[in-house]
Formats: sequence, structure tokens, C-alpha cells
Amino acid sequence: MPQPIKYLDLELSSIGDELCIRDFAGWAMPIRFRVTGVVNHTAFCLGNGQIIEANPGGVKINPIGKYQKKRWSLLTPKIPLTAEEAKQMAVFAMAQKGKGYDYLGVLGITLNIPINEREKWYCSELSYGIRKAAKVIVVERVKKIVLPQDIYQSIYFKEKGNTLRI
Repeated sequence: MPQPIKYLDLELSSIGDELCIRDFAGWAMPIRFRVTGVVNHTAFCLGNGQIIEANPGGVKINPIGKYQKKRWSLLTPKIPLTAEEAKQMAVFAMAQKGKGYDYLGVLGITLNIPINEREKWYCSELSYGIRKAAKVIVVERVKKIVLPQDIYQSIYFKEKGNTLRI
């Protein structure tokens, strides 16, 4: 069995991977209030060491190493993506860059009520939306709320490495 990966580097992530993070930043606290699981933030991997994520600053592309000092788990799809699926995800993801943060959606998470602002995203909603655009479903939506924990626990992923249990 391979040793767990402990460092987030450029070669580690591929398009379609998911970075799940346990974060205690102030902006993560409302989600942390409702999400009782291990993680409270997700970011979609674009490959080449880049992630796209939604946080109160909006949808941005950042280096994956941004979360090196946090507790994280890097997941990869159990069934590899086709080239067409990867392309569709990349195109959709890039079209979301610069869009706003879904504050009402986060409020909906804390109240357990689906509230979504069009053209705005919270983290796991963005990851789900990117996959949905390519018809790659990793979470069965029940109440139209996708939590970071739902992605982290999805049976459609396998773990590449983590620091959540270190």
C-alpha cells in the first residue's frame, strides 16, 4: 500500500480531483455550524497545481498549495474521466471564474433549507455544478443542498492523500 501523500504539490492533482479541507477561518464558521463532519470546504482541481473554489471573495483560481498547512484530503474519481468530460468540466469551471459567492446558499445550509442564488456559488455547490455540466455525478442530491461532507464521503472517489488523520 502506498504511503499517504502529505504535501500538496503541482504533480499531485489532476483535473477532476477534489480537495476537501477542514478550515477554521472566520468565513467558514457558518458552514462549520451546520456541517458536523470532518471537512467544511471543497475545491475543484483544474490540474497543473491549480484549484477553482468559491469563498466570500467569489469564485477564484488559486494554487493548490494555498491549503498546504490546513487539514486536507485529496480525492480522485474511481472511474477516470474521459478527455471530453475533462474538457467540459474545464470549460464550465473557467466560465464561473469571477462570479459571486452564494451567501444565501450558505444561509440555507445553516437552516437546512435549499436557497440558491443564480450565478453565485458556495464551495461544494460549485464542485457539484462543474461535474454536473459534464454529466459526471458524484453526489446524489436529496434536498438540493450539497455539503462539503457529501463530496468527501462520496463513494465515487478514492483518496490520493490526506493530512486529516495526521
